[in-house]
Amino acid sequence: MKQVFYAGLMLSLFFSYSNASDSLYEYQNSSVVYNEVAKETGTVFAIGNPNSSYEKYFTGPSYLAAMSDDKNVPLFNVTFAPGVVNNWHIHHNSCQVLIGVSGQGYYQILGEEPKKITPGMSVTIPAGVKHWHGAAKGHWFQHLAYMKNDKNVSTEWFEKVDKEILESLKAE
Repeated sequence: MKQVFYAGLMLSLFFSYSNASDSLYEYQNSSVVYNEVAKETGTVFAIGNPNSSYEKYFTGPSYLAAMSDDKNVPLFNVTFAPGVVNNWHIHHNSCQVLIGVSGQGYYQILGEEPKKITPGMSVTIPAGVKHWHGAAKGHWFQHLAYMKNDKNVSTEWFEKVDKEILESLKAE
C-alpha cells in the first residue's frame, strides 16, 4: 500500500495544478492527511496536492491527485478535509461521475434533498445541473471525479452552500 501511495504522490506532484503560495487555508502535509483518511475507511489513492487553484470555491482545505496522465481521460481523486464542501456549481456539456472512495460525504442536486456518498457508491450528476458535494462533519472524504474532456466543457461556480443545509447533515 505504501508503494501505491508514494507512486501516486509522485504522479500528483508531477501533475500539480496549484500554487501553494496563494493559499487561503492551512494545508497539512500529504502524508499526515493520508494517515487521517486511513483512520476513516482507508485509502488506496494518493492524497495529491493542496487544491489551492480552486480553494475559493471550497469551504476549507481539499487536495487533488490526477489519476490519469492522459488529458483525454480526466480522472481525479479529490480529498476533502472534515466538513469541507464545494460551492454550488454547474458542469456545462458534460455529466460528472463521482465515486466514493473513503470516508463519508454528501452531494445535493438543486431541488432535491442532500444524499450521502460512501465508499463504493457511484453518482452521476447530469450536465447542466446545479449541485455541490463534499465531506460530512467530522469526517475526511475522498471521491474520484470524472468528466469528459472537450473544449465545450466548462464549470460555472456559484454561491456557498447555506450553513443551515450543512448543519442539518448527520454523520455516522
